[in-house]
Amino acid sequence: MDVQFAYLQVIISLKGNETAIGWVFVGISNQGGVAAGFKSIENTVAEMQFTLELLPQLSAIYFCPDFEGNILYKVSSKKIENWERSQFPHPNVKGELLYQSFRKPGSGMIMKGIDDLDEMPDQLWMIGDHQEDEAAAQTAGVNFMWADIWRNRFLPRMYEFKLITKEQVEFLEGIKLS
Repeated sequence: MDVQFAYLQVIISLKGNETAIGWVFVGISNQGGVAAGFKSIENTVAEMQFTLELLPQLSAIYFCPDFEGNILYKVSSKKIENWERSQFPHPNVKGELLYQSFRKPGSGMIMKGIDDLDEMPDQLWMIGDHQEDEAAAQTAGVNFMWADIWRNRFLPRMYEFKLITKEQVEFLEGIKLS
């Protein structure tokens, strides 16, 4: 299963008035195997539920099962939801839809997740390993980082051999550089 993760930073309220910066992890995935006839929606939902069991840090997984990008599923530990793009008319532009294609490189899947979380795109990060991930993140206005940088961040001297931006270092280390 090929699941990319959007890592979303939020403020979490702890014990009343105390706050701490925490993370909400949301998986996003193109699941073209459904449209190609390799698996069913039911099997794909079961895969996502199993992934949520394996990775309890994930709050939900969004996936697009069709090649056209018109259908979106959201699987969480509490429920399974699904939508069609046509259910979201643009509030300000008659005849237009609110979301682009739900299938990456379209940004619709990411934008629906952002709307569900009520977050600002520029405060979020997507970690991905395909060009379509980067394109979707850029279109959505979400920061992007390659998965190999994310995975290797704990290796000694990692920053000496990888091209990494100031913003990525600040995100990974939780610090502000001057």
